[in-house]
Amino acid sequence: IFSIIVMLTQGLKPEFFLQPEARFSRIGDGTAVVSGFNTGWIFGKKLMIGGTSFSTNYGIEPNMTLATGDSKAEFRYRGGMIGWQFKSMGIVKPSISTVIGRGKLTSLGTTAGASGTVLADRFWVFEPMANLNIKVTKWGSLSLGGGYRFTTGGEYNGFDKNDLKSPTARIGFTLGSW
Repeated sequence: IFSIIVMLTQGLKPEFFLQPEARFSRIGDGTAVVSGFNTGWIFGKKLMIGGTSFSTNYGIEPNMTLATGDSKAEFRYRGGMIGWQFKSMGIVKPSISTVIGRGKLTSLGTTAGASGTVLADRFWVFEPMANLNIKVTKWGSLSLGGGYRFTTGGEYNGFDKNDLKSPTARIGFTLGSW
């Protein structure tokens, strides 16, 4: 795969991009705002390659009650990102992207005498998305998108991979090449 990417990008001037964003999805029986960013390079104004990092900074609402009785849980994932930008149509440019990475669901101890992280489970994430980028300036665009977060991995205190799978909506701002 790496050699294919090198071949496709040979001779193309890479342009840096940064996409801070918020993603809205379901986790268990609650909803969560998962905030973070994508960053990397755009080759030939089309191929996007980079990394990503997202987490629930404000928890999951309503708070999840885990099998241990703990109700404060955090969800995060990081990984690689690859995408493709299509030809712009005026001020609108469609794109597709996917995140492939690893995540963690952790529980903070709320029982008497316990403190800090009690348990954590790791899982894999695959999150394809379709996006519309609306040009705001020469160097930035409003990004709107939708997709689905697939997960696979272990079970965590009564939560399993199916509790983390969810449709996802996103809003963000792309700083970088148009």
